[in-house]
Amino acid sequence: EFSDYRFDGDLEGEPLAGGASGALTGRVNDDSLLRIEGDVGPARNPSQYAHLRIAADAGIAPPIRHLDEANGVLVLPFIEPRPVATEQLVAGTASLLRSLHETTGFVANGDHLGNIRSVLTMLPAMGRVAPGLLDAHVVALDEVTAAYPWDPSTFVSSHNDPNQFNVIYDGERFWLIDWETSTLNDRFVDLAVLANHQGAEALSGLVLETYLGRSPEAEDFARLGLMQLV
Repeated sequence: EFSDYRFDGDLEGEPLAGGASGALTGRVNDDSLLRIEGDVGPARNPSQYAHLRIAADAGIAPPIRHLDEANGVLVLPFIEPRPVATEQLVAGTASLLRSLHETTGFVANGDHLGNIRSVLTMLPAMGRVAPGLLDAHVVALDEVTAAYPWDPSTFVSSHNDPNQFNVIYDGERFWLIDWETSTLNDRFVDLAVLANHQGAEALSGLVLETYLGRSPEAEDFARLGLMQLV
């Protein structure tokens, strides 16, 4: 039961490092991590915890010790992050993504390209950016969409934000955390996020070779490059 967990920290004063979401995190009972979702409103991904269970069962996400989905309360094993070389982080994450994409059971939460287009339209309408500032981005997105072989029938179970803060290395293996954006998606979305956040163009080949299990071809690089622009 959740009441069995003892909290020894200040969630708001000393949040633990790791993850890039707005959730509050703290260490409990020495070996557990308490995570409280920052937003349980209507905009939340309704399938995130179902996806987390699938990923945890597959050994991609840490195992779940307690989950109160309605209130966004989650308890996981506390994993002490260990330093890791960039190349090892890239290869390890790419391998995790291959395993994730082979799982089934994820559901769609809108269309990724459609969601991005909606954001580009919504921000000026809300007065968050100056009029016309994003016009060139809308045009560029239309150009990429016209060129990219976007096919929902090929979508896979995707994390959609595998940046370096959402990947933990425990000294022996890698884990993916923070599943708020998980959904069915084109497989190259995850790969593009991974490649973009490493800041090194030379590592794109490592991402593709590790993920594909073969030497990447021109079409693989082209798809990755287009999705990195997105």
